Amino acid sequence: MRRLLRWVFLVGPCRLYVLGEAGGGVVPIAAIAAMAAFAALSGGVGALVAAVAGSSVGDGFFSWALGGLLVLLGWLVYSLLLYVVLWIAGRSPMVVAGLDDGVSHARHAADAGDTHWRRRGQDPLVPLSLAGFFLLMVGFLLVGSTVTAVQERKYGGEKVVVAGEVLRYDDGPHGFGKRHLVTRYPVGDELITGEVLADDLDLDSDVPRPGQQVEVEYLVADPHRVRPAGAAKRAADDVAQDRLVSGICGGLAVLCGGAWLVGRQRRRG
Repeated sequence: MRRLLRWVFLVGPCRLYVLGEAGGGVVPIAAIAAMAAFAALSGGVGALVAAVAGSSVGDGFFSWALGGLLVLLGWLVYSLLLYVVLWIAGRSPMVVAGLDDGVSHARHAADAGDTHWRRRGQDPLVPLSLAGFFLLMVGFLLVGSTVTAVQERKYGGEKVVVAGEVLRYDDGPHGFGKRHLVTRYPVGDELITGEVLADDLDLDSDVPRPGQQVEVEYLVADPHRVRPAGAAKRAADDVAQDRLVSGICGGLAVLCGGAWLVGRQRRRG
């Protein structure tokens, strides 16, 4: 039992990391396939248990499959935390997995991949690439928030919220593209027909069916410019959240860069 636990919580995650270093782009595909296989296996066990217990086989399959998938995801999160601990300790996953004795690393590099792991006392605790990652996130979030803010300009102005009736769905040519709801809504004494994006709906249940009502908001200056009610506020919240997270990532990038410089100066000294 002790050897099994050691393999599950120590050796297994390290071998997974080494496999990722050696396999490169094949690993994500293999990981997805492994997750699907593990979920199917768990679901099969659940279906068998349900059949023996006389309950719904379908419910047993899906509940156990979901449980197995969550267990595997939890193990992967644990593995990531283990890598952080090993990085701080300066212990290579190859050594922990038993693929290297800590001295003859180059001998196994061709077979298990060169992990380029941190050497304690020689390499920085905080790599410069981590600062680069956070800077990349800053750029990604700022671009996304800027695009959203620019798109929101055409919906600026006073708005009126009314109840509209869903007439039909429009999924674009040949069923591809974003789903639009063709909606008829009152503007004064007149009924106007317009399209709203289903993605802009704040739904607690399924997308409304034709004949059902949905709240929409339109511009007083241009009643044909219509969206689901609350879409403008949600977009503003998304922009504010992206900018907040980008600021946090920027601060982390500065901290990582500073830590890298301090470590570099200490090693030179």
